Amino acid sequence: MKEQNIVQFDKSSVTHRWKTITDNVMGGLSSGSVSIKNGVLHFSGKISLANNGGFTMIRSEMEPFETSEFNTFKLRVKGDGKQYQFRIKIHAQQKHAYIHHFNTTQSWQTIIIPFKSLKPWFRGNLLKMDDFEGPSVSSVAFLLGNKIEESFHLQIESISLIDQP
Repeated sequence: MKEQNIVQFDKSSVTHRWKTITDNVMGGLSSGSVSIKNGVLHFSGKISLANNGGFTMIRSEMEPFETSEFNTFKLRVKGDGKQYQFRIKIHAQQKHAYIHHFNTTQSWQTIIIPFKSLKPWFRGNLLKMDDFEGPSVSSVAFLLGNKIEESFHLQIESISLIDQP
């Protein structure tokens, strides 16, 4: 099986490549932060439902990378039992994102996300468009928006592309 690591969190990684976006862009009061420690990205904060809030996200925009030789994303994560969204964009400026929901546990786990399971969404609405097929990605994001007022913590060790049968 062919595999290519697309994001690593080592000493050469910089947290400023990961931008935190919260519901305060619409008046909400949720918070989120990102840090890198010992080769792991930590995404944590608190979801607030005040002022119609309820989400926080981290996103990294990067030089587009080719996905044509692969068909699946592989995440290595450790969560808190909550459901998160893995989000990608072909072009950083496109309005919609391709999204896959995944559940976490409090142990390290490998999440396998076939390209065909990444659905096009915009502002909470599933679009009548083709699912993600490639040929490239220029933005990767993780979002928590479960409409529950609570603290959260997601750890991300790696994001890879794989070609599986």
